[in-house]
Order: sequence, then structure tokens, then C-alpha cells
Amino acid sequence: MIELRGLRVAFARRRSFGEVVRGLLAPSVRAVDGVDLELRRGEIVALVGESGSGKTTTGRAIVRLGPISAGQILMEGRDVTAIRGVDLRAYRRRVQIIFQDPYESLDPRRSVTDQVAEPLIVQGIGNRAERRERVDRALEEAGLRPVALYRDRYPHELSGGQRQRVAIASAMVLEPDVLVADEPVSMLDVSLRSGILRVMMDLREQRGIGILFITHDLSLAWLIADRIAVMYLGRIVEVGPAEILVRDPRHPYTKALLSVMPSPDPARRRKRAILRGETPDPSLIPAGCRFHTRCPLVFDRCRAEDPPDFELGEGRRSACWLAEGGEPLPDFPAEAPRLASASAHHASAKMTADAASAEPSLVEPDRRP
Repeated sequence: MIELRGLRVAFARRRSFGEVVRGLLAPSVRAVDGVDLELRRGEIVALVGESGSGKTTTGRAIVRLGPISAGQILMEGRDVTAIRGVDLRAYRRRVQIIFQDPYESLDPRRSVTDQVAEPLIVQGIGNRAERRERVDRALEEAGLRPVALYRDRYPHELSGGQRQRVAIASAMVLEPDVLVADEPVSMLDVSLRSGILRVMMDLREQRGIGILFITHDLSLAWLIADRIAVMYLGRIVEVGPAEILVRDPRHPYTKALLSVMPSPDPARRRKRAILRGETPDPSLIPAGCRFHTRCPLVFDRCRAEDPPDFELGEGRRSACWLAEGGEPLPDFPAEAPRLASASAHHASAKMTADAASAEPSLVEPDRRP
């Protein structure tokens, strides 16, 4: 359905006083820096990463709500990167977005019916009676039942979960083929999340839409997604089927995220890998591997060369030099030594193998609620 090829999004940054005095240009912020990703019909792909990694910017670029600096967005093989006017309106009818904050994405002056009907009016779909019928159907599918209780309400009369269901109905009323869900449950209480996730999974099963599910929560991605793409500093560093990626990560950043994933069983808790330092400035991305400044497994080649995406089979890719040979990642050392070569690193990591072998598996066999 959707394919991203080398997608790049950069934003101009205002010059500092020192840059103005010295006549220097301000480096642009490379929010999305060469993303390759596919989303198939009826598939849920989770885009996971820390705040500031470029997830939301990628989602907004797919819906064409932001600038695109380079690369391509293909919809069923057609390049939609630079379409305008009528073609862009037709494209947005097929690709919709759910924003993170339902308190901000809904107009407090408009009723639920008016909010959900607005996309139909913009697209010129149906007469008044037909739009009313489609609005009711969308509210029903979003879990606002009975519909008569919600039609004439305003956002301030709804709970957080109900507001997010209205946002889902607004996106689904056009019956799109692709849905970008940007942190759709992060603003909700835990008790409400399962209901919203069930609505989205039901819509996928009933309509066969593809969903790009943006989240910072890897455990949530594992729960709902067919595939997971891990993003760091504007680039996807690992992607693969959810079960396989969680059981056997092939990038140190993915492994660090998994190490802090909560487990309901105290006997199966893992040793946490807390990354040191902060994510680098996206306007000053480090040379070599962009993760090397925080990586516990770094060696000299990481600082000098940016790794390509290594194909690992089973639909998996990893942008890490340690994944080049297709071998599993070694365990993180107790300290983060600065080693001269990959072979030296593997030799050092072997010393911790006995301790690591006592660690239980990350994954419980049943991940679905």
C-alpha cells in the first residue's frame, strides 16, 4: 500500500548570534534522514523510538502534512511525493491520521456529528442524509454506542477515551485504506487503552486497512503489531516481524529498549541496560553510526563508517556492523569498554556469556489480550 524510499525531512534552524557574527549558515535539523519502510494491506506496522527520533514527522510526511526534502512516497506504486490540488485531496481520502492528543485535535465549538462529518463535506461526499448515515456508522464502529447519546455532544462533555473514539471515527468516516495512528493511546488511562486498541484491530480485520502505529512503548508495539520498525535519530535502525524482533534483537538500541520492557512475572525480569547520555542533536548527527555515542558495544568501525541496512532473512533488516555476519548480538558488558575491533569486542563479550545464559527469555508465549 505505502512504500517509503529514502525519505528525508529537514527543517531550517534559526542562526545563533555567534553564527550570525561569523557569517555561518545554521545547519538544518535532519528530523527524518533516509527512511525505507513498507506498509502492506491489512498489516499493522509499529514505528517505535524515543521522543525526538522522527516518528511523528514520518507519519505527517506520509499524510502529506509536512515538507519532504528528498526521497519518495509511493502509494500502490504511484509516486505521491509532489502531488498537489485534486490529486492530493484524493490521496488524503485514502490516507488518514489520528493525532496523539484528542484534547487538541477536536474543535471545542463543534458537536460530535459536525466533527465527524467535516471530512465528508471537504471531500464533497454525499448529501446531508447520506453523510448522517455514514457518521452514525463511523461512530458505531468506533465504539460510541448507542450513537444517539453522542451525536449532539461537545468535546467537553466527553471523557478522554470517548474523545479519542471521536477522533478515530473522524478518520474512518472516509473509509481510508491507510491509517497513521500517532500515539493514539498515550493520553489515555490504562483502563481505556485496551478498548481503543480493540477498535483499531477490529477495523483492520473488517476493512483490511493498513495501520502505521506510532508509539514509544515497545511492549505496546509487540502487543498490537505484525512488524516493528525501530527508529533512532531520524533513521530506522532495525525492522522485522514483531515476535522475531522481540525474541532476538539485532541492533543494540533495540536490545536496550527491550531490556526495560516491563514483565508481569517477577521471576522473568531482566538485567536492564540503561543507555548513557542524551540523543545527539539532529542538526549535528555524529559521523559513522549515529548510535555509537551511546552504544555499549561500540568499536572503532562504528565511529568511522555508517552501517548500511543488512538483510537478515525473514523480512528483517538491521543497521549495525555487528549484524553483518548474521550472528546474534553479544551481551552488553557491565561497563561500556571502547574496543578496537569487532572481534575484540566479541572476545570480551564472551566472558559474560555464563551470566547471561541464566537470564530468562524476554517473551511470554501469549502476547494477545
